[in-house]
Amino acid sequence: MQSRKIVFGIVALILAALGIVMLVIPPIHGGDDGAAPGDNDSGKKVMSMAIEQVRAFGIDLTDEKLKEMENELKRDVSALSVTDILLWLGMGKYDYDTDQWTPRSNRVYAFDAEIYNVGKMYTLFLQGVQAIVPDIKITDISEDLSKMTDEIGFLEDPDLPPVNGKRSVSFVCNNHPYSTELDSFGDWFNPEMFAFMDHVLEKEGYPLKLYQFSANIQYVIMVYCSDSEAEELAPLIDIFGSNDGETLEELMERYFGK
Repeated sequence: MQSRKIVFGIVALILAALGIVMLVIPPIHGGDDGAAPGDNDSGKKVMSMAIEQVRAFGIDLTDEKLKEMENELKRDVSALSVTDILLWLGMGKYDYDTDQWTPRSNRVYAFDAEIYNVGKMYTLFLQGVQAIVPDIKITDISEDLSKMTDEIGFLEDPDLPPVNGKRSVSFVCNNHPYSTELDSFGDWFNPEMFAFMDHVLEKEGYPLKLYQFSANIQYVIMVYCSDSEAEELAPLIDIFGSNDGETLEELMERYFGK
């Protein structure tokens, strides 16, 4: 039970602002000459290896986005790692007043696996899928939580068991209806949704897959790409503090036995 307290103790602290999280991520310093970021005669930023690698992969990282990233994170962009950049791009912008999410990229989507808005857990995920899969149209998203029990009860009493029951999500993809029922993991994302979406994309005739990369267990980086592209990208993502590489699926198994 103590281990469950650790996972579900104080969600607000875990769901810290992305900018704060980034401050503790070990940076990868760019430049083959060993110069400090921004330390050159011309006064221009030293282009980090991470930025070059992200752009080489074809991810839309413009100079305008680099400036926005630097202003938001309060860090020199040349000190960021590939993981830093992909998380910032993929997590987009979330307006906590209106519960509206806006993507920053059409190639990468990222999210915290311990969801802030439990009622729209899979709605937000499907919006992320729509942002990175070309020419896909996902509409009429509906989530049914009626089969869940003790919803988020552990927040009031850490000794209560995690949320039990089922939750379902339905939507229309390219004018075709789909629905699935998933085990409820409280405010944690059920990774079985990844496989379901791959099934949907295959049925709709999309040639590529959704690949997920874990970052600190808490965060998921997702890219719609080919097998070979995924193999190229995987080594570039530094998985920090990941419990010896434990995946989101393994975490769910350890805590919930599912």
